[in-house]
Amino acid sequence: MPTFPTTESAILMLAQQLNSGLWANTGLYPAPPVPPNNIGWYAVMFILAGEQANMRMGEAQMAFLLFFRPSHFALRTSSRNGSTESS
Repeated sequence: MPTFPTTESAILMLAQQLNSGLWANTGLYPAPPVPPNNIGWYAVMFILAGEQANMRMGEAQMAFLLFFRPSHFALRTSSRNGSTESS
């Protein structure tokens, strides 16, 4: 049974190899189920989806901190001169 890649770099490498193989062997694969042009776009979409997921994870972590630890972001009053400062 084949072992499929699990890391992002290995998935992208497989997509590149598949794309290259389909273009190099058009005689063997005259009408592949996924056109080689689309494989490149799917790889780009995969990268963008990963970046968006990372961005959303950062937003979720910030929301968690703001909700469960609001004192971490609150302004503190200095006891020496009465001025405020952010933490």
